[in-house]
Amino acid sequence: MKRVFKLTVMCITLLALSAGCGSEVVRQTADGAGGTDTEADVADTENSDSAEDTSADVYVMRIGHAQTEESPRQRSLEYFKKEVEQKTDGKVTVEIYPNGELGDETEMTVAVSEGSLEAVRGGDLEFVPKSQLLGLPMIAEDLEEARTLCYSDYMSDMLSSCETEYGMKV
Repeated sequence: MKRVFKLTVMCITLLALSAGCGSEVVRQTADGAGGTDTEADVADTENSDSAEDTSADVYVMRIGHAQTEESPRQRSLEYFKKEVEQKTDGKVTVEIYPNGELGDETEMTVAVSEGSLEAVRGGDLEFVPKSQLLGLPMIAEDLEEARTLCYSDYMSDMLSSCETEYGMKV
């Protein structure tokens, strides 16, 4: 019963919050000044003949997770950060927030769906019923079977439903 109540509250919260959410672009200039622009502001600036050169602008990608700074999750994000910043020539910077600094996994997942956080490593997909299968103990006998499941049509459908129904890309 608690789970059904939690799911209902989460769905209502997601719907209520996503209805009034706008998209913002977080930009930071080379001198460290930063701010947020609405999509309309960015479009106006990009379409304006008098728009200044924004090549020094940096997109800031914030990623949170609930594990410690010594966890494999943190190490994977440090690798991700290095690769993204290198491959974008520093035009995208990645800020990592470990230890649940931005909330628990459910709160961060909701923040991603609202557009107020770019990503969460881990995340709570409790509100996607199909995903609960992945939490079952001993679902795969070995690594090869786990890989087969991860790349199956079932997983592809589940991940597509997250994007279509909840606006999140897993």
